[in-house]
Amino acid sequence: MALDLAEQGYQVTLIEKGSPGNGASGRSVAACRQQFSTESTIRGMMYAVRQLRDFASRYETDQAYFPRGYLFVYRDPEQFTVAQTENALQRQCGLTEAVVLTQTEVAARFPYVSRDILGGTWCPTDGFMRPEVIYSTACEVAERLGVVHYRNTEVLGVDLSGDRITRLHARKVLRNTDLDVVGYGDKVDVACDFVVNATGLWTMKTQALWSTPGLYPQPEIEPKKVFVYYLSKNGLTVDFSEWPFVATDCGAYCRPELSGDKMILGWIRRTDPYRAEAPDRCQDEVPVGFSAHDLDGYAVEMWRELAGWLPVLGDLGMVQHTSGVYDNAPDHNPFIDNDKHVKNLVHAVGFSGHGAMHSPFTARIVRHKLEVGGNTMDLDGVQLDISAYAIGREFKPEHKVL
Repeated sequence: MALDLAEQGYQVTLIEKGSPGNGASGRSVAACRQQFSTESTIRGMMYAVRQLRDFASRYETDQAYFPRGYLFVYRDPEQFTVAQTENALQRQCGLTEAVVLTQTEVAARFPYVSRDILGGTWCPTDGFMRPEVIYSTACEVAERLGVVHYRNTEVLGVDLSGDRITRLHARKVLRNTDLDVVGYGDKVDVACDFVVNATGLWTMKTQALWSTPGLYPQPEIEPKKVFVYYLSKNGLTVDFSEWPFVATDCGAYCRPELSGDKMILGWIRRTDPYRAEAPDRCQDEVPVGFSAHDLDGYAVEMWRELAGWLPVLGDLGMVQHTSGVYDNAPDHNPFIDNDKHVKNLVHAVGFSGHGAMHSPFTARIVRHKLEVGGNTMDLDGVQLDISAYAIGREFKPEHKVL
């Protein structure tokens, strides 16, 4: 967002409590897709993929996007029927490379998938990202364009004049060796014409800087702990380098590392046993039962589930884990909208770990909200209804959430 605004001539100050990419998006499996069930998100992600595909050439940096494809596979008849309806919408939006596959077609293209399925949906232009390239390059280019970037700096107060924020008050964060905040250093005061709140999980805290809870609609964010696991080849000669992202209808999914040396696993539906209440402390916290080395825990249960869909995974070895906390919205669509009281404030939060892949589209919406407002936006000649991201909307769940 900061880069997009700077490229349009805005004078931008970027304030980060930590470092670039240390929130939910930097702890996801770094995949990117256009197969969604909300029309605006389908069209927006088609735009985002084009931007990510051209990112390396545009900014003369390393490749940041790899179109390995997304394969959704189904055993549940009802979910497969819904997926076919969603595929029709995707193709209507112009994503014509997204197709429905029969069981026979899946077996022919992806012989490592179990035959015990009804079919799947496939889009070859979906793929994987290197978020570290996106974050570092975007920051570097933005700073060359004049963006003032404060890292390890926390906004602790604001000045309000009527219904507008006029100044932000921040201080440098002091941390101990465990990265806990133990104090504050130099002051940073920033005068502002507009403010974009992209604080993710921490938005519940930052909202208190400019509003009284309950007076008017605000983004509704629920923290959700997520875990990601890695399998090694365990001496096998299998080549994972060309595997796509594979998602099952039970919520378990996997993708190869770009090198093809390891498989990365996740399971979206089974994180309820552990809920995050203090995101500063629990991003990296892995409780008992969730470690890669707990033989009767969550990781092994998920591994067995995936091996039922992709049998070769059962021969691999569990080697490591990582974790983070997602900022989920009730319907898993983000909030990207003008604040309902503070007139020069725009929110961009609630991405459920999709922040990096959504970022080119998010930047366009944020700029629209700053310059025009309203829920109809021109995107490459299409008048797009973006009310799915409005604060105070009626929640209509996005079905394809990982």
